[in-house]
Amino acid sequence: MTPSDAPEENDAPDPVEAARAEARAEAMREANIKLARARLELEAERKGVDISVSLNFMNPDSFLSEDGNVNAEAVTEFVSSLAPSKPAFNQDVLRNAGNHEMYARPDRHSPESFKGLSKAQIAKLVASGALDKLIR
Repeated sequence: MTPSDAPEENDAPDPVEAARAEARAEAMREANIKLARARLELEAERKGVDISVSLNFMNPDSFLSEDGNVNAEAVTEFVSSLAPSKPAFNQDVLRNAGNHEMYARPDRHSPESFKGLSKAQIAKLVASGALDKLIR
C-alpha cells in the first residue's frame, strides 16, 4: 500500500463517537432531571409542603447547575419559600387532651387529677372504677 492509497486522517470528529457522546449527555441530563424531581419531593416531605400538583408545572432544568448536576441549594431554597409558617392543625394534641370531651365529663378523670393522691385515695378510685374509665 502506498501512502496515497492509505485512508486520509481527518481532523473531523468521528460521527459515531459524536452521536454516542450526545446520547450519553442526554441520558445524564434525563437522569439528573429525575434526581432533581426526587430531591424536590424529599425536601418538600421534610418541610411538610405538598408540591405534588406543582411538580407537573415546574421547569426541572432550573434545579440543575451549570455542569448539569442537581443544585441542592436551589432545591432547598425553593421548597423553603413554599413552607407554611404555621402548621395546618394544632400540634399540641397530647397537651390539649384534657380539653377533650372524654375528660370534660364529670365521671372521667385526667392523668393530672391523680397527682398528689395518697395510696388510699388511689385505691378508692380503683374500687369505684374511675381509674378503669381513664385507661379505656
